[in-house]
Amino acid sequence: MVADMVDDSGSWDWNRISQRLLQDMLEKIDVVKPSQYGLGTDNPSWQWEENRSFSTQSTYKALDDTMNLDINPYWKKI
Repeated sequence: MVADMVDDSGSWDWNRISQRLLQDMLEKIDVVKPSQYGLGTDNPSWQWEENRSFSTQSTYKALDDTMNLDINPYWKKI
């Protein structure tokens, strides 16, 4: 478990992690701060939905807004 790779101070336990992973993976993990128990439950949420739940509809809307598909009228037909 990820929680097993965190030391008592809340930092990554590099001694344990480095024994199990290659350097390129260690570098990716290094930029991620481990979660902390005192901050509450870690729940995934979807930023493009008001209730924070994932939906396919909100995904397409987010893509449409991001890509500005309304500039080209052919995208509207698709």
